[in-house]
Amino acid sequence: MAKLQTECIPDDDLWFILNNPWSITEAEWRLRDENSRKSMFTHIKELLASTEEGGYSKMWRTSANEPIAILGCCKISEKKYTTFFVCSHHYDAHAMKLSFQMRKTLKEVSVYFKGCTLGIFSSSEHPHLFTWLRFLRFKYKPEENNGVWKYFEYVSPS
Repeated sequence: MAKLQTECIPDDDLWFILNNPWSITEAEWRLRDENSRKSMFTHIKELLASTEEGGYSKMWRTSANEPIAILGCCKISEKKYTTFFVCSHHYDAHAMKLSFQMRKTLKEVSVYFKGCTLGIFSSSEHPHLFTWLRFLRFKYKPEENNGVWKYFEYVSPS
């Protein structure tokens, strides 16, 4: 089997997303002002660096080559991973197409992570959050919630 490739995410593309966030990204990543964007830039760069140690990262772009979204997967223990997802304002125009591509990506990448779990926390109150995550094959695990942060888990087939 070929080695899983993580995608190099240029700083300019991450800054584009943080300076032009999707409404849910803005709320969940607390992008209130320049200081919070700088802090999240540093944090996301650290997460992206950790994807290089047995994880995964991918970015989607518009036809004009502007960033739409970044998906990252970081190893936290032998069979457990956490994921992060940040989107630019372009996400609304590409949500359906990207959702199908993400579902396909998760299925393809899961071959490298047999029997592993991939978790994501969300504080979003978006009415379709549960439906969207179920579409991506994540299951809601309320026992893992942390305050307002809801926990969802994807289990890679063995």
